[in-house]
Amino acid sequence: MKVSRFASIAFLFFLAWAVPCGAQTTVAGKISARHTTYNFGTVKEKDGEATHTFWLRNLTADTLHVVRYEVSCNCTDAKFVQKQLLPYGRMAVTLHYNPVHRSGPFLQDASIYFAGIDEPLVFQVEGSVQPSPWSEGVEMVCTLGRGLFLDCKELYLLDVKAGERRTFHVSVHNSTDRSLVLGFDESGVERKGVSVEVPEGAVVDPKETRTLTFSVVQPDTHEGMAVLPVWVNGKRVKPLRIQWFSSHIK
Repeated sequence: MKVSRFASIAFLFFLAWAVPCGAQTTVAGKISARHTTYNFGTVKEKDGEATHTFWLRNLTADTLHVVRYEVSCNCTDAKFVQKQLLPYGRMAVTLHYNPVHRSGPFLQDASIYFAGIDEPLVFQVEGSVQPSPWSEGVEMVCTLGRGLFLDCKELYLLDVKAGERRTFHVSVHNSTDRSLVLGFDESGVERKGVSVEVPEGAVVDPKETRTLTFSVVQPDTHEGMAVLPVWVNGKRVKPLRIQWFSSHIK
């Protein structure tokens, strides 16, 4: 049977519409994502964080709630515009990868857990970090000022019960040729009901990278943000943010 040129073209358009580009991932028949992996290619350390947004779709008539997420490395984080997926609605999840103090290939993932669904939805990012020497004048995502760099922008508590304590290990780098004496004013966050333990008398030698430990107690409020004032050699620089969100607190 002879098929007309018009019919052939129409059939090709139908295939392009009906067949999705790439395999779609579905979890428990309730949530779908068009793609769950992303390759950044080459990420330059000096450019700071690399981000990519994934989209989820609710396949049910029920509202689905994010209860927690887990990441494979503290170099990776997941950010949500909202923590609930409305019936048949869409939701964005943005993965942030921090290349500071890392070089070469990387493969990291974030597992998103929803209430009532045992299986997580797993997103994965990969690429290769092109390292660059630390120097003054290089704008990093986590620059606080006066030559001090951090490997995170905030201390984030997700779904922690009121009164529970979380410990954060933060890498700091001194890009200068002089020692930096760090100071933190916890009274700035205590006014918002946040209890935090900070490093006392931390000194970072020239060109040194070291780890500082912070301990934060979950406030008794559902969500919020506070800023922890930071001083370097007696001069105030950008603060460190503390944010929290907990479904355990109404």
